Amino acid sequence: MTLGEWVRAMLLSAGSRGTTCADLHTLRKQSDELVYRGGTYASFARFFHWYKQLGYIEATGEQESSSVKGGADQLTSPRVYYRITGTGMGASMYQWGDPIATLHPEWDSMTRKYKYAPPSGKQRGRPLKEVV
Repeated sequence: MTLGEWVRAMLLSAGSRGTTCADLHTLRKQSDELVYRGGTYASFARFFHWYKQLGYIEATGEQESSSVKGGADQLTSPRVYYRITGTGMGASMYQWGDPIATLHPEWDSMTRKYKYAPPSGKQRGRPLKEVV
C-alpha cells in the first residue's frame, strides 16, 4: 500500500471529526501495511500540506492545545483536526499517490527530483584528517 492510499484510508476511517497530522505520523510509523515507514515528521507534514493545497483535506475547525516535554507551552501550536473533502474522495489513487505530480503537472520527473531531492555532492561537516 502506498502512503497516499494509506492516508486516504485513515482519513475516511476518521469520519467527520477527522484526525491530526501528528496522529497520522505516529500511526504511520507503527503501521505494518506500508512498504516504507521511514521519514521524519517534517517530510510527512510537507506531504500532508500538498493534500491541503490540492483541496483533498480541510480543517474541521476543531483544535486542541498541545504540549512538549519540558513544559514550553508558548512554543507549541494547537493540534488542528483535518478531514477528507469531496474533492479528495473523487481523486484517483494515482493523484493520492503522487501529489507533487498532481499539483504541478508541468514538471517532469527530473524537475521534481531536482526540486525535492536532498543536496548531494559536497560532504557535510568537517573534512576527515588524512592518515599518513
